[in-house]
Amino acid sequence: LCWAFGFNPQNVHLITGKHKTLFYTSAHTGVLYDLNTKKQRLLLGHCHEITATSVCRNKRFLVTGDIGDKAVLIVWDMRPGTKDHDNVNPVDTLPIKTIFEPHGGFGTLQCDFTPDQKYLVSLGAEPVHQTICIWDWTTAANKPLQQIVIDASPQHVLRINYSEQYEFMTNGKDQVLFYVYDKETNKLEQHKPNWTERQVEFTTSCFLGSTGNACSGTSTGELIYWSNTELNNLSAKLPKGHRASTKSIKLHSSSLRHVSCASDKYIVTGGQEGFVKVFDMNFRILYWCEKLQSGPISSISFSNEHLFDDLMLPELYVATSHCSLMLIHRPPLDKTKHEKHQFSYADSVPLITQVLKGQHDTIRALVTHPELPLVAVAGDASVIQIWDYNTKQLIQTRQFDNEDKKQCIYSLAFSTAGHSIAVGFSNGIVRVLDSSTLQDLPQTVYGNLLGYKVGNVPVHKLQFSNDGSYLASADHEHIVSILHKETVKVKQEEEEDPLFSGKKVDKKPRIKSAKQRIEWVLLGRAKSHFGAIVSLLYPKTNAGESVRLFSVSQDRHVAEYDLSASDTKRGIAVMSIRRIEQIYRPMAAFLSEKQHQVHPEEFITCVNNGYKIRSYAAQTRLCRKTVLGPTFGNLVNQIDIYQGQGEQQFACFSTQQNYIGLLKFPSDGNPYNCTGVLAHPREVSNLISCKKGPYLISCGGSDSSMHMWYVNQQSLEAQISLFGDRMEAFLNMLDPSGEQEQSPIYQEFEDYFYYAQLKHQGEDRFDERLVQDTVPLTSVPSIMQAMGFYGSSQEMDDMINEVKYSRFAQGQGEEVESISFPDLIKLYLNHRPFGHVQKEELETALSHARRLEAGRPTPVGPVTKLDQNQIIRSEGLIALLQQYGESMSLEQIEQQFQQLLFHESPYFGQLPSKFTTKEYIEDLMGMQSSE
Repeated sequence: LCWAFGFNPQNVHLITGKHKTLFYTSAHTGVLYDLNTKKQRLLLGHCHEITATSVCRNKRFLVTGDIGDKAVLIVWDMRPGTKDHDNVNPVDTLPIKTIFEPHGGFGTLQCDFTPDQKYLVSLGAEPVHQTICIWDWTTAANKPLQQIVIDASPQHVLRINYSEQYEFMTNGKDQVLFYVYDKETNKLEQHKPNWTERQVEFTTSCFLGSTGNACSGTSTGELIYWSNTELNNLSAKLPKGHRASTKSIKLHSSSLRHVSCASDKYIVTGGQEGFVKVFDMNFRILYWCEKLQSGPISSISFSNEHLFDDLMLPELYVATSHCSLMLIHRPPLDKTKHEKHQFSYADSVPLITQVLKGQHDTIRALVTHPELPLVAVAGDASVIQIWDYNTKQLIQTRQFDNEDKKQCIYSLAFSTAGHSIAVGFSNGIVRVLDSSTLQDLPQTVYGNLLGYKVGNVPVHKLQFSNDGSYLASADHEHIVSILHKETVKVKQEEEEDPLFSGKKVDKKPRIKSAKQRIEWVLLGRAKSHFGAIVSLLYPKTNAGESVRLFSVSQDRHVAEYDLSASDTKRGIAVMSIRRIEQIYRPMAAFLSEKQHQVHPEEFITCVNNGYKIRSYAAQTRLCRKTVLGPTFGNLVNQIDIYQGQGEQQFACFSTQQNYIGLLKFPSDGNPYNCTGVLAHPREVSNLISCKKGPYLISCGGSDSSMHMWYVNQQSLEAQISLFGDRMEAFLNMLDPSGEQEQSPIYQEFEDYFYYAQLKHQGEDRFDERLVQDTVPLTSVPSIMQAMGFYGSSQEMDDMINEVKYSRFAQGQGEEVESISFPDLIKLYLNHRPFGHVQKEELETALSHARRLEAGRPTPVGPVTKLDQNQIIRSEGLIALLQQYGESMSLEQIEQQFQQLLFHESPYFGQLPSKFTTKEYIEDLMGMQSSE
């Protein structure tokens, strides 16, 4: 990981000193950002999104915590091996203490250091019986010094009193609590404040410096003041840890999101309406800022430089929920005016400078420029941002109207030359923008519609053709739409041209003249699939050939379109729709090619939900290669070609759970040819390779983060050189015990290999046999079945064809008729199912069989799970076997069950007319749980 774009506005801290540094979090990564050098130091160690952060008072130590399985609390030292408290160097930051599975493994909501920095206070994330803990983080112990269960509703805010040792407070929506820790007796006490309870929702809290008092903000903009004196006797102080409500003040017109104390003199607040206000300790307003216009305030940090000459108020770093960090600072000194003593009111007005910017909602679309080091990102916030990933600067941005989230951005695509960028919205509209300005390209506007209405549901895939003249889209209704760049006639009005973007056309404009220009025209729509479309692919075409398009869907089909034969009158020309999978569903696909003088070919390479990578000939859609794909991080959801240094190619991929990786391509199924890294705390929504530099960029979707990764090709090549070309990796897959060629399963496999030779030469022969190192391809199905892999006829044909035409991919153009024993092992490991048959899969199949019983309505909608005791009739099972997959005749079905149940009482070779799910799985099939 080399750079993190985006940040959590709740976790922003300014660390002042020789290196002015911002600490913030991006998903599961801590970031130390040097404001002077513009460099990042990334703190890695969490598997889940960081929810709790704090920096100690002398700015040397910081702590990070997360929520989830295997949650941790990590303490970091920003000046290891030194006593210089002003020399914070982000590069030297090291983790010095890790607390594993705090709060019973549920993780941490909030945490902070005590004033003496010896202890750490944490608020747990337990769903019930929430706890608060005191940790002595300077020791090796992994257990808290003290822990109590909070006797109140769930709390979500924790604040430390820096003027009083070991006193702190928490608040939830309807309750504020104070705590006192006694170091001598190791007791932690909880106290409820005295106040006249009323219906109010607390949002945040804060101790007010050396006064010893505290305050809490509410959702109505009020501030509740907690005093250490009684309301009826202000001269009498309450015991330590006790507070009473003495007043309530309306400070904001909306919810109070932030309150803190600056320099022990000022109270700084931030509201839901996006306003920042500064009060003195008597709540007299001193300064306010209402011009941020960046959303609700999330957090405020203080600089060591003053905002005004006559006030000791520090400059403010304001983070908003729209993922914007701004600095409110004094204007730079004009030396010319200073020397001439020429000052004005405007010279003292604070300025607002953007420091950081990110996406503040789910990221759904990510694409890189084909020629420049630019990346475009967008999502539910309806904001397109274009970044220079070399300089890390925001180049261009545009905010679209998105009232009630009716126009979220679901997809982006750069044109082949990079001059245009297509945007797909959640309301089924596609808009084509100028990539340099992000303004709509000229088009004729009818009514209020700007863009091209291709449907009513989100457009999740966009792809330009290789020549840039066609734009294909796919939506959530599995419809493919085609836009074509055409020359059209446009009309001019007398005064101005109304046909540019955003301007409406009158029904009867006054005509002055006519001219021509290029516009995008919607040719039509085609519904060729009934499952989600995972890829839109344009094969390469020679000059004069028709432009073709492939759409790959989870319905196991690939549709081919002839775009050159498509127009607005005839619609989209669908050439063919072919099924490529029997059982598994494609999850992602890309085009690959084999460039040979003898037999060049282009392939559609798919990765399916059976953890297989399969390559199909683009012309015939016949399967030519099947290998085992990445098996970590759940299913692969994105895959594409990454062009490495030299001629070596790799496939970069992301998974549904956290991981991204790199795979040597073409792959042979060896697990050592692949590497991966935990990239995000949840699903990776997008992964792309950069055209200008050895980088990958990933998005975490709901965590609103975008991470940039440096690809160290040499590390993977070193791993491949050590293990990638050896047979040991496959033998370990065959038998994980590590016995290699001495394992029983290897020897059994070897026996079948040689027995197949005997059988091929004739079992009744008495002359000398010839033992060879290969077997004919016709023996492969029998050997596979003997090893327990009962593939379908189509799967067996795919295996034979893979070996038979393997030399075509190498440019030799000749068929292979036999296979060696090592290659046979690889073939078996690559084609056999990954993992065991799941009980849920059998139950789903039986649900389909029950829906096919005579007298039941036509199956519609998703399959419901059967109860263990629900009755299934044999006619439904027979109908399923006859209508789906490789259909079987009634005679074949009866023969198979007769062989299966011949010795089984009470069936004796006959399929019963009725049975339950449990009876079919355990009695008829004889299957047992592997658990």
